[in-house]
Amino acid sequence: MFNKAIVAIDKVIDESGWDEPQKAYASSMINAMIFSLILFIPVFLVLLAVNISSDESIFTVQNLLRLVFAIIVLDAMRNNGSK
Repeated sequence: MFNKAIVAIDKVIDESGWDEPQKAYASSMINAMIFSLILFIPVFLVLLAVNISSDESIFTVQNLLRLVFAIIVLDAMRNNGSK
């Protein structure tokens, strides 16, 4: 999944005209970001599932629908502004 993105990022870093230390720094920061995404997305989903399944959950159906609606509206606003 991340293979094409990593290859594209490496190509951009190689063609950037930076010195070797700058290339190494940028590459390590990108790798750290990808690693943290891979690590923290499942952790977030597990914590969200535990919170939803608890008795005193703030995640009611109404709040979940509000969240979905807010995401849809924000996505529409973002797409509208990019035209």
